[in-house]
Amino acid sequence: MVMARFKSFLLISLLFGLSMFTSSAQTDDFYAQYEKFSKHAKAEYEDYRAQCNAEYVKFLERAWKEYKVLPSIPRPKDEVVPPTIMPRQDKNKKQAKEIPIENVVSPILSLPQPKPISPIYENDKVEEKNFSFSYMGTTCEVRLPKDLNIRMSGCESCMIATIWKQLATNAMDNTIRDFLALRLKMQLCDWAYLNLIDTFAKAFCGHGNEAVIMAAFIYSQSGYKMRLGRDCEKLYLLYGSKHGIYEKGYIVIEGINYYPLDDKVERMEISDFSFPQEQSMSLYIENAQKFTIRPSAKRKLASEQYHDVTIDSQVNLNLIQFYNTYPSSEVNGNFMTRWKMYADTPMDESVSQMLYPDIKNKIEGLSDVQAVNQILNWVQTAFQY
Repeated sequence: MVMARFKSFLLISLLFGLSMFTSSAQTDDFYAQYEKFSKHAKAEYEDYRAQCNAEYVKFLERAWKEYKVLPSIPRPKDEVVPPTIMPRQDKNKKQAKEIPIENVVSPILSLPQPKPISPIYENDKVEEKNFSFSYMGTTCEVRLPKDLNIRMSGCESCMIATIWKQLATNAMDNTIRDFLALRLKMQLCDWAYLNLIDTFAKAFCGHGNEAVIMAAFIYSQSGYKMRLGRDCEKLYLLYGSKHGIYEKGYIVIEGINYYPLDDKVERMEISDFSFPQEQSMSLYIENAQKFTIRPSAKRKLASEQYHDVTIDSQVNLNLIQFYNTYPSSEVNGNFMTRWKMYADTPMDESVSQMLYPDIKNKIEGLSDVQAVNQILNWVQTAFQY
């Protein structure tokens, strides 16, 4: 129904554009139709999301099932393979040797990041306040309803449903829009986006159940697969992931791994409600994360064999802090894929601007073989692995 309305909306928009080339009377008629349908389509989108949240509230009130948290997947230990030392007299000999290739890592289809189940429009009818918080050393700001006040006296189903109902109004639309705008502006991957929301929720609500339900609401309304869980008086946000995350207990629901964002727990009750078109988190980092630059001290990276290949380097400590929180994971049970997350991560722009011109200058005038050998030796010996 909503998709049909959306197609009609596009058609009328096109007709409205074409009407600019017709008479004034016809243009006024098309404009009136356009305005009427635009308001109607907007109302239907808002009604659709409101209906989904209303169904979720009913689900929260009655349907919780107990699950046992499964043991974490241990992080694989890399096999220590000693280097093969070639005799000096054989240094320039060419060797025809087949290298066996095992555990081929197939490319994973990249999908667009999740989005809300229907468009969320700017709401100019709500009285708001601005709230600032810091995430990875970067100041962020979002709008909130001026009278927003969340208080939970327990973890009963009716209490959780009441708070969700309080949040699921048009008054929170600009807040969700602001978070999605931050995701776009800062080029945040899914893991960064979840932790951005969690950081905000704890800054605004404290570290109790109120922060959990606030984060869960914004995360789910952004289009992500999420479940709420509870253990006695404590509430948990569980995020669905396409990846098997190491060293973290999880719960399997309909073939999807769900991980508690905070704390370790052995069992919990979960409300298993699926929002339309919800998507699991991906742990790929497809864009360089844009955090405020907090430069490290400069250090020299020197090749052991080619002493002229010495390069000054400096990194963004806020980005390093983010990488330190990043979970190690695998895809489709293939532990070799854990390296793909690191290998495919784009280099920070400030680092590439510092390294590339210097490296280019060091190998200028060398043959291709000489250049490759010097770069390889620099990569192999200048860093501590």
